[in-house]
Amino acid sequence: MLRTDRGRGRTVPRALHVARPHRLLGRLPRSSAPTRVELLAGLVTALALIPETISFSIVAGVDPRVGLLSSFTFSVVIALVGGRTAMVSAAAGSMALVAAPLVRHHGFEYLVLATVLAGTIQLALARAGIAELLMRLPRGVTLGFVNGLAILIFLAQMRHVVSVTVVVLALVGVAILFAGRARSIRFPPSLISTTVLTVAAVGLALGVPTVGDEGTLPTGLPGFHAPDVPIAWATLWTVLPTALSLAAVGLVESLLTAGLLDRVTETDSPKRREAYGQGVANVVTGFFGGQPGCAMIGQSLLNVETGGRGRVSTLAAGAWLLVLVVLLHPLMEVLPMAALVATMIVVALTTFDWESVGPRRLRVAPVAESAVMVLTTGVVVATSNLAYGVAAGAALAWVWVRASRGGGCAARDRSRATGIETSGDPAVGVRATGVEASEEPAPTTPGAGTLGGGPRDSRAGDPEPGTISS
Repeated sequence: MLRTDRGRGRTVPRALHVARPHRLLGRLPRSSAPTRVELLAGLVTALALIPETISFSIVAGVDPRVGLLSSFTFSVVIALVGGRTAMVSAAAGSMALVAAPLVRHHGFEYLVLATVLAGTIQLALARAGIAELLMRLPRGVTLGFVNGLAILIFLAQMRHVVSVTVVVLALVGVAILFAGRARSIRFPPSLISTTVLTVAAVGLALGVPTVGDEGTLPTGLPGFHAPDVPIAWATLWTVLPTALSLAAVGLVESLLTAGLLDRVTETDSPKRREAYGQGVANVVTGFFGGQPGCAMIGQSLLNVETGGRGRVSTLAAGAWLLVLVVLLHPLMEVLPMAALVATMIVVALTTFDWESVGPRRLRVAPVAESAVMVLTTGVVVATSNLAYGVAAGAALAWVWVRASRGGGCAARDRSRATGIETSGDPAVGVRATGVEASEEPAPTTPGAGTLGGGPRDSRAGDPEPGTISS
């Protein structure tokens, strides 16, 4: 049958006629399932944020209440103005490591000023286009970043393993999580694991460490807090080096995490907007008396793994965090750390790119890419600082490229002396003096002889960094 499309003045088959969007949406069943999944993903992420945030606050030398409230403020702001949806940003460990010396030598109020100044610097860097530059990092650096983060996430959980009972509970939790992932159940496996282990620990009175043992939980909302520091040039020069480091580390970790989530979810996100969002979130958090923050790869991957895809999940993570630690802090204090350790161990195992260190991959991967990956991973693990690892990997990649280009120039000089000129690229062929070779350029293997900065053919079987495998 034919039907006239009056809007376009043409006749189309009825079977191929597409209804207008508002009519189509009117026929769809109204369901709150997507929102419910986002809210549950935010709840699971908030549960994982609590112990990590408390630990990072202790590392920075500030009260755990400051870190928890900072994570709430940061999550809410970044959910509204950030570029990468479903990515969770809060008071992160890398920022805490940078902030610790300033707090130790000058006090917490100087950190508040440094947080505001770091956010301002991030806004300026976003305006200058630093986001696009950071996204051009070689593939080896990205692989090293992902693998180093996975190792750090795993090692961070080991300090909570203090007894055989904790080990048994954590292993049970890991088994529940993998079983839930294998069966693809709709309810978040992390929430099931946390509930089961909490009931077991409380019901059997096992006496294992709990969230309440990690520090004091806040009982009120954050309020406006201007930095209480002397207004002088000396104060600015004292804070500026730390602020610059915080801005750089925050952008590197956030943008690389955003790129990782892009690959995991097979979507794209505006990196410049994410850089702006990180700056705004740090400025706002600083004026609420908080510590600096950035993207948290473990919690971001956990959010995505449990169904988070939009801004609602990130906003829910911050909202749930505030509800749990302020209104339900007596209940939160009895959660066994073993349940959260199990969740983060699974996140670490699924974050690590196992294919990047597999024999098959190492046989076909360029030597330069593997060397950069190993160096980046090693420096990240040795220093517990993502920025140092990325800087070391990028430096090695630059040196390798410069050395390769230098070798190509020397080869051309030698060929001219013998009357045969080559292009410096073995895939292009040979051109003799006055006689052009008839061979066509030989096809190159994707990534061969490069550091992975260019596009790759997905059909070549090359694994993408950070791919989460079940």
